[in-house]
Order: sequence, then structure tokens, then C-alpha cells
Amino acid sequence: MNTNTQYKQFYAPLRDRLYRAGFQSPGRGALQGRWRSFRAEYPGLVYAVGMQGTPRVFLYLNGPDFKQRYAALQLHRMAIDAKLQGSVWGQNQEDETAWIMLKSDTPAALGDTEEQLEDARQWIADNLIRLRLALLPYLGLPWQ
Repeated sequence: MNTNTQYKQFYAPLRDRLYRAGFQSPGRGALQGRWRSFRAEYPGLVYAVGMQGTPRVFLYLNGPDFKQRYAALQLHRMAIDAKLQGSVWGQNQEDETAWIMLKSDTPAALGDTEEQLEDARQWIADNLIRLRLALLPYLGLPWQ
């Protein structure tokens, strides 16, 4: 079984769980491979999940006004971090992106047992929902 098939098998139950929680597929151009993405409530924002040594969830900001959006969120960083505890904020000027991420302390890989993979899925689902709830009050604020 190739890696792409393994990721599809890992993400299928997680995707269904997140759809039931109100997350929607972004359609064409969705992240594949080790990452999956979901529509956010506003244009230029995407929720994403992935495994890169450990499970990770993040809000990805892109587009021409990503700097203003990111700056507006940073004005509320203390309140957001109080809810998230352990978030990682980053910005890439070259490809005009920024992100707010949570990552697990527990390593996870496709070769893990089904129980370990289910723990990783549950962590991703719980923390993507937690990320969304922490950020949602600030996503609709004026960016300019």
C-alpha cells in the first residue's frame, strides 16, 4: 500500500467526524497527502490538519490582505493564547501566508497501531474544533 493510500485511510474517518462538526471541504485545490484542508468562515482563510511527526491543526491565512488579517488577530493574541495554550504563530512573507497552529506533543506516524492512529485522529478533531472556537470571535473583525 502506498503512502497516499495510507493517508486516505487515516483521514477518511477524521474527515467524516469533522464534517459532522460543521467543517466543509474546500473543493478543488484541497490539501492532499499528509495534509487536509477545510473551508473557514471567511475568504482567504483555510483550516488545515496534518501529520508531520506529530498531529497538527492550524488556521492558514493567505491572499493579498493576509498581513492585515494576521495583524488584526495579533491584537487579540493574549486572549486567543489564553484559550489555546501552546499555539504557534508564524508568517511567511515570500508566499504571503501566515498561520496559527497547535501541535500535539505525542508523535504519530502512519505505521502506528490503529489505537494510536485513532488517538491522533481524536486529538486532531478536538483541537481543530478548539482552534476554531478560539479564533471565530476575531475572524470577522475589520482588517483595515
